[in-house]
Amino acid sequence: MTVLKRPDAVPYIATWSDEQCAGQVVVEDRRSGGIAYLDERPGDRDEWGVLWRRVESRPGGGRPEFAQVHARRQRYVMRHLRCQVCGRPADVNEQGVLWLLKDDRGAWPRRPERMAATHPPVCLPCARVAAELCPHLSGRHIAVRVRRPEVVGVYGALYAPGGGRGRPQPVGERSSRTPIRRCGGWSRRSW
Repeated sequence: MTVLKRPDAVPYIATWSDEQCAGQVVVEDRRSGGIAYLDERPGDRDEWGVLWRRVESRPGGGRPEFAQVHARRQRYVMRHLRCQVCGRPADVNEQGVLWLLKDDRGAWPRRPERMAATHPPVCLPCARVAAELCPHLSGRHIAVRVRRPEVVGVYGALYAPGGGRGRPQPVGERSSRTPIRRCGGWSRRSW
């Protein structure tokens, strides 16, 4: 467990211990060839039909769980270009929207052009705080300005068919980084 220098600095996208996953039974959806919740309701999917993890929203309730990102708040700040730390608008100037990223050169060909990120943008005051306090950014990080940010994919758990039992099974331990759908090009993977 990482000890923070200032435990009072809790990012907007962090999950709190009182924000539990709200009973979600995943089943095969024969209509779409993918997955669905047994009791699916409005708001479970986004505008592209991607099924999102259902989590209660109780920011400030309990203890912050820094390593867990709150799915709905993450989606909100990415779509609306809000700061992942405070939730206010991200910093924008003539060069573009500000992102603060771990410096992992070599992970993306032609970096930073055509690069993708799962971390939302930041505002300038929070960029300074995040650079100092965020364990993910400790060591080396870079500030990047993006002129035309766009949603190019969704990352989440990848499921495999349940073999006729109607219960799909999560695949792999690192499935949270598996691309499951590309927006724009509409490359869709049912499983």
